[in-house]
Amino acid sequence: MANRLTVRAEYLRCRTWGHAWEEFVPRNTRVSWGELWPLRCVRCGTERFDVINALGQLGQRRYVHPEDYSLAADETPTRDAFRVELAGELSRQHRNNGKGRK
Repeated sequence: MANRLTVRAEYLRCRTWGHAWEEFVPRNTRVSWGELWPLRCVRCGTERFDVINALGQLGQRRYVHPEDYSLAADETPTRDAFRVELAGELSRQHRNNGKGRK
């Protein structure tokens, strides 16, 4: 199972909920055909590069993850395990945010 020591909080959210994409302008990235749609996750920094053809079809997709984002296949938890870990993390945050309030 994922744990807080090996999966950063923003990575845990992206692996559980999916990435929070926004457009960005990449440097030195060109395509020889189609239109490039570059996206970057606002939480974890993963970049996605889609190339769309003239019919609107996805012709190519490439991801660039932060260096510490990837996990080995044998240590990658299931999506369910990520959900359990995130639920615990959110519960801990909620409890900590409530401390000291009257």
